[in-house]
Amino acid sequence: MGLLFKTMTHRLFVMVLLAQFYSDSASARPDYFDIWKSIYPGAQASELACQLCHQRPDGGDGWNGYGFDVRATFFDVYGGTDMQASIRFIENLNSDQDTDNLDNKIEIDSQLYPGWVNSETNTIYFKDGTFLLNQAPPKREGLGDLSELLCFPIVTQSGSASIICI
Repeated sequence: MGLLFKTMTHRLFVMVLLAQFYSDSASARPDYFDIWKSIYPGAQASELACQLCHQRPDGGDGWNGYGFDVRATFFDVYGGTDMQASIRFIENLNSDQDTDNLDNKIEIDSQLYPGWVNSETNTIYFKDGTFLLNQAPPKREGLGDLSELLCFPIVTQSGSASIICI
């Protein structure tokens, strides 16, 4: 009976440790979004939460162009150690590859979504190198989907680029 109790106690201890490890790693990802919000505190795009970068509302494998650029920079340039630098590093890219050709920072500052095009022409990238073409943007709670906006790039009199959406 003593040996059986010790074996069961040991297994229970290992299971508790594993559960703690997996729950910690599962809750680490929202920290990335918190970092993003600290860089862009007034950005409307924060309403998308995980779908700012991911195809699914709960995150996971499957990123839009912006999310995939952040991910690639995080691992390839910063060795998985500096998410804030990774986000800033891609500000000058046009990650969603839309025809307005505006960079991520301009889209964020213009209250748009740097990883999503306003039509069913988005590409979703996966870890294994596969991708899905012609995907719709996410739905916004109470506001419909992003394709309901009609946006135009403009250049102000001072020469700065911006976007007007109606």
